[in-house]
Amino acid sequence: ETCMFLPEWLQYYSEAPASGITVLAIVPVPPPSPGMEKKRELATDFEAQGVWRRYGDKFYLLEMSTMRGHQPNFTVAKFFELAMRWKINWAIIEAVAAQKYLKYILEQEMIRRKQWFNIQLFEDIRSKTVRINSILSGPASNGRIMVKADQAELIQQFSEYPNVEHDDVLDMAAIGVSSLLKPWMDDLDEKGFIDNSTVPKLRLVRNCP
Repeated sequence: ETCMFLPEWLQYYSEAPASGITVLAIVPVPPPSPGMEKKRELATDFEAQGVWRRYGDKFYLLEMSTMRGHQPNFTVAKFFELAMRWKINWAIIEAVAAQKYLKYILEQEMIRRKQWFNIQLFEDIRSKTVRINSILSGPASNGRIMVKADQAELIQQFSEYPNVEHDDVLDMAAIGVSSLLKPWMDDLDEKGFIDNSTVPKLRLVRNCP
């Protein structure tokens, strides 16, 4: 009764759609403060990366990855691995304090690799709890969020939120789904193209000379 979401809101799929608008959402872990490094404290936060695809009016979590603590080399390697595997349209990164620096790191690595991806920053001044609830409750309660049965971290955090120790994966889900909740996407067909069937054809007024 104290949870925000109902587990049955999540829908399950076995085969991902072959097309659709695809984004890579990243919730990075900021680097440890000098005090934490001096005390050799281990970071408890998890970085979460997830690939989301909008197909029709549904949002599919294609693949996700988590890592404890601030590990820039892992972040960069996993970013390019997921971006290339799923041929993303863009990536979106949570933009909070030092986490903005990740965009710069990835852009420098793009120059080195000569592989280019559009990176956007997700900026939201609301608290994480409010943000997660406001973004996910609508699509989820209408059966539009699709996951695989083996994506246990997201399923667990979704089913128990906000009574969870970590919510990084759920935050990643909110950022990814938010990036795909654009009004212009409502005019796309299931393959991610604009449906021109209702647009009247132009009338030919005169021929070219």
